[in-house]
Amino acid sequence: MNILLIIGNGFDLNLGLPTDYGHFYQYYLAPQVGADARIIGKELAGDLLNGSSNWADLEKQLGQISVKYNKAEAYVDDIDHISDELTRYMRAVDSLDIPHIEDIAQIVYHDLSRFTDYLDNAKRNDMNAFLQQRSDKGEIHLDVITFNYTSVFERIMECWSNLPVHGPIKEYTLCHIHQKLDEHGILLGVNDVNQIANAAFRNNYDVKATIVKPFINKDYESGIDKDCEKAIKQADIIILFGSSMGDTDLYWWNFIGDSMNGHPKRLVYCPYDRNPTAETKKILRINNRLVNFVLSRMSLDTNGYVNVGSKILPLRENRLFDFRTPKDRMKANFAEAMAQLGIVNYKR
Repeated sequence: MNILLIIGNGFDLNLGLPTDYGHFYQYYLAPQVGADARIIGKELAGDLLNGSSNWADLEKQLGQISVKYNKAEAYVDDIDHISDELTRYMRAVDSLDIPHIEDIAQIVYHDLSRFTDYLDNAKRNDMNAFLQQRSDKGEIHLDVITFNYTSVFERIMECWSNLPVHGPIKEYTLCHIHQKLDEHGILLGVNDVNQIANAAFRNNYDVKATIVKPFINKDYESGIDKDCEKAIKQADIIILFGSSMGDTDLYWWNFIGDSMNGHPKRLVYCPYDRNPTAETKKILRINNRLVNFVLSRMSLDTNGYVNVGSKILPLRENRLFDFRTPKDRMKANFAEAMAQLGIVNYKR
C-alpha cells in the first residue's frame, strides 16, 4: 500500500520551531538586514500588524507588491534579497536542537501506521472498508512531500533507521517541493503569472524565473515536480497535515483533486488546529467544514466535487502527531535563532 504524507508549516510549528512568517518578518525588518532600503521591505512592514502566519500570505503579497515597481530588474533584485534572507533565517532555525527527537520519530511512525485510530466513527469505517478492498499485506511504502524548508523530516527518518522500530513501514522517500536550504536556492513565490499584479511583468522571463514556482521547476528541469506528481498519482492514501492549502500552491491542490477524481484513493486532512470538542453535532459540523475547505482548493466540476468529497476524511484537533511540545519552546527557539543571526533588538 502506498501512503503519501504531505506536510506544511504546521508540522514544524508543532515542534516549537519559529517558522511562521511573522517570525521571519521580525528578522527581515530588523535594521541589521537593511530591508527598509527596499520597496519590498517598506511595503511588508505594515503586514506585521495583520497577525497572519501563513506563508501563502507572504508569497501572495510578493505578487501584489509588483505594482509598486517600474522596472522588472529592481523587482527581481528585491525578491532575490528577501529569498536570500529567508534562507539565512531558516538555516538558523534549522540548526536548532529538537529535544527528544527519537521519541518524536516514534510518534510519527506510530501515527502513520495507525492513523485510522484517530478518525471519527463513520470515516474510520469508510477507511477500514477501503483497506480491506486493497487486500494488502499490511506493508506500507511511504512517500513524504514537504512544503517546508527545514530538514526536520530528514532527522526523523534518520531516527527510523537507527532505532529498533518494528512496523508496517518498510521503505520511505522524501521530496522537498520548494527545494532545500543547502541546494540550489529555495522556491518562494506565486502559483502562476496571474498572481503577479503588475501585468507588464507577467511575460518577463527573469520575473517568471524568480517568482513563479511551477515555471521554475519545469524550466530548470529539477525533476522535483515530476517526483511529486508521481508520488501523488501512485498514492492509495494521501495524508495532508499542517497545510493552509494557500493560493500560491494551487497547482498542487488541483493536481491532487484531479488524481482523486475517478480514483478510489482517500485523502486524510488534518490542519494545525487545537479546538477539542466531544459533542457529536459540533464534530459533524467541523468535519463538514474541513471537507468543504479542501474541496474549495481544487478545480473540480460538479461531478468531481461530489466524487472527491466523499473520499476526504477530516482529522480534527491535531490528534495526529501530538508531540506535547511545551508552550514556551517556540519563544525560546526564536530568541536563540535571532541571537545566532546577531539580531538583539526586535519585537518580542
